[in-house]
Amino acid sequence: MPRRAYVEDAVPIWNEDRLERLQLFVRVRAEVPAPHFAMLLEVGAVALEQGLTAPV
Repeated sequence: MPRRAYVEDAVPIWNEDRLERLQLFVRVRAEVPAPHFAMLLEVGAVALEQGLTAPV
């Protein structure tokens, strides 16, 4: 059985393109397999780099 990842945290992010500090609130309480969780974090980072602000 895969390990489960639980995250509930608030992480400050610095957006250098806009020169403003953004607050990224990660509120994940669902059970997801660890490899999929890593992919979710990667997708979230890419979304931030592209300036997307819609909730995921």
